[in-house]
Parts: sequence; structure tokens; C-alpha cells
Amino acid sequence: MTLSGIDRYFILLNAAAFLLFGLDAFLRSRQKSGLPSVFCLIFAAAGGSIGALLAELLWDRVPLRGADTAKAKQRRDAALSRQILSGLFVILHLFVYLVLTKRLRLGAWHLPTLTPGGITFLKWAGILLPIINLAAFLLFGIDKQLAKRGKRRISIRVLFIFALCGGSLGALCGMWGFRHKTRKPYFRYGLPLLLFLQLAAAVILLPLLEKLP
Repeated sequence: MTLSGIDRYFILLNAAAFLLFGLDAFLRSRQKSGLPSVFCLIFAAAGGSIGALLAELLWDRVPLRGADTAKAKQRRDAALSRQILSGLFVILHLFVYLVLTKRLRLGAWHLPTLTPGGITFLKWAGILLPIINLAAFLLFGIDKQLAKRGKRRISIRVLFIFALCGGSLGALCGMWGFRHKTRKPYFRYGLPLLLFLQLAAAVILLPLLEKLP
């Protein structure tokens, strides 16, 4: 299969971002100054968000629980903010890629004629999305109770992953319903933005269902 210039651009940029963010995480894990944040952000924003997010999830060793010092909390919040920002960029870059490669034509948007494959996809989405959103909602409630009792908490990364996998609405409802994590900017602002991007992506990508066999 021949790769187009756009394919090569995204592949090379994501590979470079993966190595760059991995190096940054390695330097920070050795208590050294990481790479300039603006420099890393440019690579992620320019199309390397998948590589950046993978590197952060695999190699970022900033403690997410059990660190009560102000410096540790600052490092943790900065790391989580980078991960959530990269996750938002992933959705945006997927949309841009589909448009640039003409796999998605905005001017030709229409309600799809559902194929058997499209119907199967919608059935599974109708089953899995409510389960994921319910789980995300309950996780916020459980974590709130664990915080009150001073017990071991649910990782913030786990909460974010459930939201990123389609549970942003449940996570948002859990955040405000249980009044939990509302002071954390990466949740307070990140979850509404993530929900908006997911809904927009779902509407825009809807015509692709008719291409499923």
C-alpha cells in the first residue's frame, strides 16, 4: 500500500512526538528539567497527539496518588493536564486527517443509508456507551466516598480514560452530581470540551456508517 504525503506526515510526526515526550518524561523522572513545554506542545498540536499521549501514558512516572507535597501535586496536575490536552488533540487530529485525505467530505454530509455493518455498529454502540457512561458516573461517586474515608483512591488517569473512551457525559454528570474534582481545571474544563468534541465527531462521522460492509 502506497502512503500519501499526508500519511507520511502524521506517521513521522507522531513517531517524533512519541520519542520527544518519552525523553521529556525520562528527564523528569530523574528529577531533571524536562524539555520546554512549548516545544513539546508544538509537536502535539501539529499532529503528533497520538504519539504524545501514548508516551505520556506509558512513560510518565509522576505519582498520581499518595503525593501530598505542593511540588508533587503541581507536577501531577501538570502531567494530567498534558495528557488530557493530548487526548483532546487526538479527536481533533482524527477529524483533520479524514478531511485532508478526503475520506470525509463535509460538503456532502447526509444521513447514511445503513448497511448491515452500520446497524451492527450502532447496536454495539447502543450497548457499550451507556455501560461506559454509567461506569464513569459511578467511579466518580466511589472515588468521592473513598476520599471522605481517607482510603486509597481511584487513579485520576482511570477516570480520564473512561471519559476518553466515550464516557465523558457520565463523567461530567458524576463530577457535578457528586461535587467531585470540580476544582481541578483538567476536569472542570477538560470534560465539557471532551464531550463537545465527541458529540461533534459523532455527528460529522455519521455518514461513514454506510461504508461499513
